[in-house]
Amino acid sequence: MFQFIETMQPDLQQMESMMEREFQLRSGRVSRFVSLELDRVDKYLYPAMLLLFSRMFGIVGAKKSVPMACVIQFIRYATFVHSYDGKQPQFPVLIGDYLYSNFFFYLSKYQAVDQLKPLAASICQIHEGGIIKKEKIENGKAGNNDFIAVAEKEYGILLGEACRIGAQLAGELGEMQETAYAFGRNFGTAWGLLHSGYKKISPDKYLKQAKACTYGLPDGSERKLLALAIDDILSYYKTEKFMVG
Repeated sequence: MFQFIETMQPDLQQMESMMEREFQLRSGRVSRFVSLELDRVDKYLYPAMLLLFSRMFGIVGAKKSVPMACVIQFIRYATFVHSYDGKQPQFPVLIGDYLYSNFFFYLSKYQAVDQLKPLAASICQIHEGGIIKKEKIENGKAGNNDFIAVAEKEYGILLGEACRIGAQLAGELGEMQETAYAFGRNFGTAWGLLHSGYKKISPDKYLKQAKACTYGLPDGSERKLLALAIDDILSYYKTEKFMVG
């Protein structure tokens, strides 16, 4: 699933090598205290989208884009770790905060502090989604709008920012950044609905909006990969596991 993840593997490997330095603590590797195991798609979707959009708009090489892929990935890992239920709950909190601090550090180190405001706002939305999930979904009190809100807040908004940053790194301004953001937000919301197992909510609306966004993006191999990714989600949704009903 998602051919573009395979296409971006060289840059993703550079990202992981860069992040590995931060995973080594004096008392041991981060994974000694909490699990960082995400499934392959959820692990790479966000940084791969940022890298794909930066390439789409003309960035050759990883000097600018890989550090920002690290920033997005630190946020993803920190969010995942904070939701982790282990026998020693203090570690998910401490390690999650440590990973969030690396997101700040990388923004400063790579002269990208201008991204702090939108990314901090995204993190606020992610945690607001977590509150809705705890309060309503896990207590069986949720309606359709609650499921959609959680998918959008926990998945869609950050992916929108990842795509927008990819375009901005290549020097794109204004309308093209907005198109990149809209694609990511809709695609991420659709993925969130499926990945979270919200079977009764169709992702069609969000995938159609994502597809409409692609027509405003530069034509080429990267846009074709986005179209294939949309088709992948549709196929995934139509499997027996995710049939509505």
